[in-house]
Amino acid sequence: MTAQHLTLNDQLMGEDGNPVKINVVAVGNYVGGIHHISTGLYFTGSADGHLLLADGVVVGDFVLQMNFDGLQSGEKVADLTSRPVIGTDGYNRTHAPQRKGESFVAFSAKGHEPSASSVQVQSGRFTFYSTALPDLFRKGVSMFTEAQSIDILENGQQLALSNPVPKSEIDNIFHILRGFYPDYDFYLEWYRMEPNVYSFEEYGRKFVVVTGGLARMIGLSYEGLMMAVADGLSRFIGLPPKTPSGYVGTGAADYFAFGVVSRAVWYGNSWIDSVMPAFTQLQTILNLISPANAGGDPDDPVEYPSVACRLSAMQSGIAHIPLPICARPGSPQARPTSTLRRSYASSHRAFFRSALRGTGAASIEV
Repeated sequence: MTAQHLTLNDQLMGEDGNPVKINVVAVGNYVGGIHHISTGLYFTGSADGHLLLADGVVVGDFVLQMNFDGLQSGEKVADLTSRPVIGTDGYNRTHAPQRKGESFVAFSAKGHEPSASSVQVQSGRFTFYSTALPDLFRKGVSMFTEAQSIDILENGQQLALSNPVPKSEIDNIFHILRGFYPDYDFYLEWYRMEPNVYSFEEYGRKFVVVTGGLARMIGLSYEGLMMAVADGLSRFIGLPPKTPSGYVGTGAADYFAFGVVSRAVWYGNSWIDSVMPAFTQLQTILNLISPANAGGDPDDPVEYPSVACRLSAMQSGIAHIPLPICARPGSPQARPTSTLRRSYASSHRAFFRSALRGTGAASIEV
């Protein structure tokens, strides 16, 4: 198996063939030398001829690591496909009794708890990932409420922490948005598990913070991530209504991200080819929110609109029609009706139908 699936119940193999007990399994950051060594260039589906000794423990060589998915099933642990990856909520729940303390993501046997934030290893230093992070929910506003974020985490799936693709996508998105909006600071908190985007002002600067938990969500790709970051940005630059603390309302930010920011970062035909997948991806994420947490707060529709209202706001931004009344202050109960003037519908019929197909409460009176 690969290291990301290891638990304290597993054993490694020593150079004499005897088992080696695992005392700590942790997530963190390593700085130091990495050496890729291979015993040969060819892989035939077996680990034979691709095993090495590393500090007294049997490990796979570089070729075996690169071709692990193609390794014959009989040479893998039987329950590999059902094992959660360390750093995910599933792993935390399964091995909670072995989690020592609240500061580090480290699962350890008795007497082997980490005593410092980092340890020196043979060719570098390993720093434990710390969970002692700022409470960003209290700093400003967020794309999802705390309860909604938990729903998305528990009802969805995330890519492994070792998968570099979401990091690369977010890095590209930040580079693009910094070009259009240089006065804002964008950050990725890769090791935060909860899926969310936070917007807050501190030290005279405006921050948009994306969590790794959102970037790694299965079902959310580049287009959806772009609009999620744009949603956080729109809390500062979008149109009213605004919250009592001065941030743009949640539905209004959804509207501005899809209606304005999307047209800044995507041009011509690439706009429709990108904005519709973005909507579909975010709709998938929003659908992970339980009914108990999807209804919004009727007493504060500006900050806490329903999921259905948010989807309607996104669609209204795409169609360039007014913000739905359900996202405005003092809004009455939304009722289904047509949202397009006849002239707009006749000239953009195919596009509008594709935008609203199968999305539920998409037509809210404006």
